[in-house]
Amino acid sequence: MIIKKKQASLLIKIILLLGIIGGIYSFLRTKNVEWQTYNNSAISFEYPSEWIAGEVKVYGSSNEIIFEDPHGKFNLYYIERINYNQKTGKSYSSFIEYIKIPYLKPISHINDYEVYQVLPRAGSEHINSADFFSKDKPILSLELDTLNKREEDIKNGQVLFSHIINSFKFLKTHE
Repeated sequence: MIIKKKQASLLIKIILLLGIIGGIYSFLRTKNVEWQTYNNSAISFEYPSEWIAGEVKVYGSSNEIIFEDPHGKFNLYYIERINYNQKTGKSYSSFIEYIKIPYLKPISHINDYEVYQVLPRAGSEHINSADFFSKDKPILSLELDTLNKREEDIKNGQVLFSHIINSFKFLKTHE
């Protein structure tokens, strides 16, 4: 009986060690990503250089660009929406009015924008999202979707998204 407990304990330690090694390897692999810069006339941010930037798609009052991971693990979305409330005929006065989630607080301020990290939250850990809100400017969103929802890829997605958000810059006043 004692031998079996020792064997089980050793097996658990080996599994934990392999998990730690796998996590370190995964982190280092993500850390060594080569980056490319996307920019338009108003903003810039970095994304993995092997990802493929799609064409700008226009949908009524918004436009979107999808950056696709050629390995099928991630999609990054950059979205610009006109700040306009159809019910009132005016701009949204706050991000809370716009998104209707009352407990969100801005995590940062950049230029005239408040920055909110909307996702991840319980049940949607595979999506990382940040929104940039200003009362009198377009609402900007960056969203990284981990497509296969594997735990290792979700963690890698969070590291990638952190880098992407930290590289985000306004090039001039966004109008």
